[in-house]
Amino acid sequence: MLACIMSICGFAQNNEPKLNESDEHIIQLPPDALYKAGLYMEKRENNTFAFKYYFEAAEQGYVNAESKVGYCYENGIGVEKDVVKAFKWYSKAATQGYAQGECKVGYCYENGIGVKKDVIRAFDWYSKAAAQGYAQGECNVGNCYENGIGVKKDVVKAFDWYSKAAAQGYAQGECRVGYCYENGIGVEKDVVKAFDWYSKAAAQGYAQGECRVGYCYENGIGVEKDVVKAFDWYSKAAAQGYAQGECSVGYCYEEGIGVEKDAVKAFDWYSKAATQGNVQAEYKLAVYYEKWNWRKARKWMNKAAEDGSLDAQIESANKYIRDEFSKIGEMQKGMVMKYILLACKQGHEKSKKMFEGYIGMPYENLGDMYRSKIKTYTGGYSIDAPSWYESGNCTYQYYEIGGLRIYHGVFEFRSNKVYRTKAGQAIPMLTIKGYFKDDFRDGTWKIRSYIYGSGIEEIDVTYQDGVFNGPITYIYKDKDKSNVTKAQINAKYKDGFIVGTYTARILDTFIQTSMDEKGLLHGKLFYEEKGKKIITGDFIHGTTNNCFTKNLQTGSLERYTRASNLITIPWTKDDSIMWSLTKRFRRGVGYIPINAADDEF
Repeated sequence: MLACIMSICGFAQNNEPKLNESDEHIIQLPPDALYKAGLYMEKRENNTFAFKYYFEAAEQGYVNAESKVGYCYENGIGVEKDVVKAFKWYSKAATQGYAQGECKVGYCYENGIGVKKDVIRAFDWYSKAAAQGYAQGECNVGNCYENGIGVKKDVVKAFDWYSKAAAQGYAQGECRVGYCYENGIGVEKDVVKAFDWYSKAAAQGYAQGECRVGYCYENGIGVEKDVVKAFDWYSKAAAQGYAQGECSVGYCYEEGIGVEKDAVKAFDWYSKAATQGNVQAEYKLAVYYEKWNWRKARKWMNKAAEDGSLDAQIESANKYIRDEFSKIGEMQKGMVMKYILLACKQGHEKSKKMFEGYIGMPYENLGDMYRSKIKTYTGGYSIDAPSWYESGNCTYQYYEIGGLRIYHGVFEFRSNKVYRTKAGQAIPMLTIKGYFKDDFRDGTWKIRSYIYGSGIEEIDVTYQDGVFNGPITYIYKDKDKSNVTKAQINAKYKDGFIVGTYTARILDTFIQTSMDEKGLLHGKLFYEEKGKKIITGDFIHGTTNNCFTKNLQTGSLERYTRASNLITIPWTKDDSIMWSLTKRFRRGVGYIPINAADDEF
């Protein structure tokens, strides 16, 4: 078979592929042979031909090849990278019950690769793969349980799933079981068993397992301390390009652990690890550069601090306060506060004291800092104070509460000007906290909120997944505050409230209002509760005109008067209009109260 494939693929006597050969022969092979030809080509690093063979096999419905085509698109192997197409091909394999495809679909959902991130669906797909005994799926289910990804956190179940994968000899599962034993996660702590499981994974050449074995030898965890063996195992992991292994080798060279000290080699290994995003290596590299290249030192120190290195965060703050804090410039103050706050988030007590000393208030009062101090001490740098308000006194929640209601689909324009203004300002704050971040990126939700002192008030929102899908929803008031020119609502309701994402669609409602030249407010309402009734109405100055209730089962019509509650006052051009759109329904009757009290929500 191999000789046949080589012949068909057009190899010369020196076994080099002839890339200029016609590809017509591809379709002459059955899909399983095409798939094997692709594997052979990939092994020879002829990725262009490998992809062609995989693709032809996949086009014939060969499920293994479908998953491979997805992998090629995901990683740009033999074809231009395209994560959307990758997800498409993984899905084809998954829908046929192919466990590897199911696992890859789960991975895409977990990480937002080619599809909107959805950890619940990720867990579901991992579970399908695991149910077939697919070791990677079992391991991923364990990871979900360990970290609460798409499912309630349960470390005992996590250990059980890791154990299932490990029982099949799956190296990642073996390593995770070892980690659980080392740290007592879902099982009683047992460092000897931890070392045994790490060793099993390392024996298969699994880089993380090799690194963990090295760590055990370095620190005498479950085995007699032996720094020479530690260095050897770190080196094996580093040889595979494993970033933590590279960093550990660098550390050994720096400190002379199991090998003679060599600062040059230490620097080289730290550089390799840092370029892969290893936080510890980034910090170490910054320390090295401080001796002779302060620009690169600052670059790597800042990157390490941003990536979560506590040492880098403290050092980054300290380097700006070698002199008296009051004497440094505004930009330096901003950098100081930026890194002190990052360290505070990790619970560093000394940083909290530094914060209080420089700001004049405890770290726990970050709500106050946001309102009164942030502009002074950011120095042009963005400090996400809103993300820390939970641990503060929350005084700025007044800003946020309106924005959260916007996020959940509840819109209101109250007479309280401060409330309305802060609600509009809350949108970027909530974006920092992550409420709108993903939606801005993928375009699922489009949010704009402008509140101007000149009198224009506007909220422009579009939603999908059944929440505000369809026409744009907006409320607009002219600059002179004398005319409501347009108000359109197309919303989904449940239990009287505008629903959040993924909530079932209960009611369909459309309300349209406009002001004529005489200042008369006209309104039309269409309300449908599926299977029950329809209400339609025309309103002028709150007067009901031709409003009926229709029983969908009997077809009978009845005049309906309470619908006039939709417009409660006869507005004129001279009215200062403060229109509250709180959107509640009582027993299916829509009404819009004016200046609704807080208890209306």
